[in-house]
Amino acid sequence: MIDNPKFDLYAPRCLSDIVGNNDTWAKLYSSITSDTASNLIIVGPPGSGKSLFLRFALAGHRVLNIECTANSGLRDVRDSIHVFACGAKSCGSPLRWVIFEHADNLTSDTQAFLRLLKS
Repeated sequence: MIDNPKFDLYAPRCLSDIVGNNDTWAKLYSSITSDTASNLIIVGPPGSGKSLFLRFALAGHRVLNIECTANSGLRDVRDSIHVFACGAKSCGSPLRWVIFEHADNLTSDTQAFLRLLKS
């Protein structure tokens, strides 16, 4: 909430406003906009700009954002994830993005479920 422009006048308002890792963000952004990044894992320390980058880079895309901290099994949202992900399988349709915030909290059972979505 602290990086929200409504509350912080100095918060980044576009991708070019993010300070640091400029080359990395530019490469990731070009792969997202060219639809060549069908799977993407962004790892880094807290505060490095991962979520902020995705908010700007995926603006206008279909996105399902899942917070995994309190819901490590994803039992309540498995059907939603499956339906959302399967909707992107038609030929020529734009990619859909599922963002798992704090995915390191996911159980091994949940990780196995997510691997099955690929097929």
